[in-house]
Amino acid sequence: WEVFPLHVVFTGTLGHITATNTESWTGIGFSDDQKMSQTDAVLGWVEKSGRHFLMDTWIGGYTSPLLDTSQDIYNKTGRIENGATILSFVRKRTSADPRDYSFTDEKCYYMMFPVKGGIFNPVNKKIRKHQAIPNISAQRICIRSCGAGEEITTTPEPPRIGYNVAIKLIQLGQNYQAPAPGSPDFDLLANTVSDGFNRALVKIPGFYKMSVKEFQQESDNVIAKLSLELDEAKLERGRSLEDSQESVVQVLN
Repeated sequence: WEVFPLHVVFTGTLGHITATNTESWTGIGFSDDQKMSQTDAVLGWVEKSGRHFLMDTWIGGYTSPLLDTSQDIYNKTGRIENGATILSFVRKRTSADPRDYSFTDEKCYYMMFPVKGGIFNPVNKKIRKHQAIPNISAQRICIRSCGAGEEITTTPEPPRIGYNVAIKLIQLGQNYQAPAPGSPDFDLLANTVSDGFNRALVKIPGFYKMSVKEFQQESDNVIAKLSLELDEAKLERGRSLEDSQESVVQVLN
């Protein structure tokens, strides 16, 4: 990796990919105790078509990783070269996200390398359990400030159109209460809702992402407050904003 004053650029040849492993995910994890539980991880893959995908996740236990509500990685790239998957991303050394570990001049972490991950689904972004136990660093690895120096140049995000959406969730179970932000129940419900709508909303031209902001209790039901973002430049040429709003309503209905 390369360290800049405020950022870290991670680039790695993450596992040699053979014909039988081309369907595998890989990545890097940051742990405070060399255990899988309570691990901050960035996972991803490169499809046979060359399209890549990386996601900022949190592993709360020996279960599937949960997608972070705040995706704090950018300048993401991926390719397959000489039989190896090469992924690259940028993240800040320190983060306000409670699901991201911060590297400081005093705090260091163990690193995990899942060199042989499991099968991934490029459509719903679900992954299977790794095929081999990840390699774990024997010692904590420090990423300290390098002081004044060249700042990294980041790619500016394209203009986006945002919508606030409220969805009523019904039949969640008797006496079900809206989970508090940051709780395991919140993460589980937020990921379930986001995954479902993200699969449906890819029908909208320029769709970028749908994320859950909060859950509110309304009698026996729960209201999900969501944020929908569209890439303005990717919207169909000549399509009016009213048409896009109508498409959103059609998909959500």
